[in-house]
Formats: sequence, structure tokens, C-alpha cells
Amino acid sequence: QGLNEMFGGGVENGRCYMFLGPSAGFKSGILLTLAYQIKKYNKTYNLKDPSKRPAVVILTMENTVKESMEADVRLELGEIIQYEYSI
Repeated sequence: QGLNEMFGGGVENGRCYMFLGPSAGFKSGILLTLAYQIKKYNKTYNLKDPSKRPAVVILTMENTVKESMEADVRLELGEIIQYEYSI
């Protein structure tokens, strides 16, 4: 609900959003949670081309594919996301 209020009603189709913040500021956690919720709460979204599948794209320069996929699985299982970073 907080993010919906920040976005003035929710994420808009066709827009690009960028989350900036300090290292370990939970940017990736917010993005993965947002992507998960977009998928979860928009199951009845109708595409202009029914042969296509809807997609949410996350671009990151901090996390590996493995870290992002593990966090996504934890979201599906209802676990709290925690990241461990190494320098």
C-alpha cells in the first residue's frame, strides 16, 4: 500500500522505474517484492497479443542471477529476504 501511495496509485504500464540508494539499502529486496506482487495481483491482465506472456524485467548491477533467483524463491515461500554481501 505504501508503494502504491508513493506511485500515486500504483505502477503504470509502459513506464521505467529506478530505485537508487546506498549499498545494503534493500533496493533489490524492494524490486523483487514489487515484481512478485505485480505478478501475484495481476493474473487477469489481458495483453494486446494473446500469444505473448507478461513480463517484469529487473536490471541489477549488484546481485548475481543466483542471488536474485534465490531471493525470488524465498518470496514465493513467504520467507524474509536477507542479503549477505561480500567485498
